[in-house]
Formats: sequence, C-alpha cells, structure tokens
Amino acid sequence: MRRKKFAQRTYPQTNVETLKIENHEVDVITIYNSDEVPFFLQEKYGKLGAGAIYCRTNDSNTPKNLTATDKETELLWKKRFHEDTDIMDRFMYLMKREINNWEYVENNEFIGFLYKKDPDFKIVLVDNGETNYTVETYSLKQIRLDLSFQSIQFRYRDVLIETILGIWLDGGRILVPVPE
Repeated sequence: MRRKKFAQRTYPQTNVETLKIENHEVDVITIYNSDEVPFFLQEKYGKLGAGAIYCRTNDSNTPKNLTATDKETELLWKKRFHEDTDIMDRFMYLMKREINNWEYVENNEFIGFLYKKDPDFKIVLVDNGETNYTVETYSLKQIRLDLSFQSIQFRYRDVLIETILGIWLDGGRILVPVPE
C-alpha cells in the first residue's frame, strides 16, 4: 500500500489477514477508522481513478468507475476537521492538532487564547483570587511550590461551553487543569 501514491502522503491504516477456508485462502482486508479521511490516489491505479473518493455506506461501496456523492464527500471532510463532533470535542482536537494556531491575547475584552483560524473559539482565563499555600503532590517537582488557581473557560461565539479549574504551578510558569 505504501508504494501507491496517495494524495498528501496520507495512507489508511490497514491489516491483511489470510484465512484458510476449505482448502482456499481468503484475504481479509481491514481498513481502520481514521480522522484523516478522505483518502484518494494521486495517480490512476487499475480501475481506480486519480483524485476519486471512494467510500462505504452501510453495505455498499462506491463503484470503481464513479466517485463518492457530494454529500458523502462533505461528511468525510467534516470528519477530518472534526466538524461532525460536539463543540468540546472540537476544542480538544484544535488544542492538540492545531497548537501553533492559538495566540495569547490580553486586551479589554478578555485574557486568554484565540484560535487564529476561527476566532469564534476562545479560551478565557478568569481570576478567582484563590491562592493555596499548601503543597499538592503534583507540585512537589516544581522549583517554586506556591500555587494559584484560575478558571479556564472554553467559549464558542462567546457562549460558555465549559469551565474547568486551572492551577498555575512553579510560581506561575505553567497553567494546567487541576487533576481530578
């Protein structure tokens, strides 16, 4: 499969298992679920066209001489960019996969992080004035043991989606979610 030229060098994860059934060998190909869809070839391969998108819906495959419908293709792209998930899952995806597209912002409106590609996504830091002078086990490896807390608000189009408690460790050098 690696010898085939897939667009963007994104290959599906697969497994081939050979089963022996009544003196016959049957290859079972498993294509694992992935967020990197759609997969498509850069060059024609046999009856499969270059750039064509194939998919499986229920028990039917896209015919080799056709391509997926507009609706099927749209759903695959939405899956790739996590536009088919709830908003908090999308936040998690953007924080993990798009880390370089978040920008720290400090202005009259808020202090926090703004997703540069879509400023509807904001992570707002809200002081709650709590300082803890006790030592927590997760702070023992820090140089400075003092802790301070801050609410971390996940907002989409200025609607509050979720709030978690964050803790500044090492004298304010790192902000992490408070462990549960």
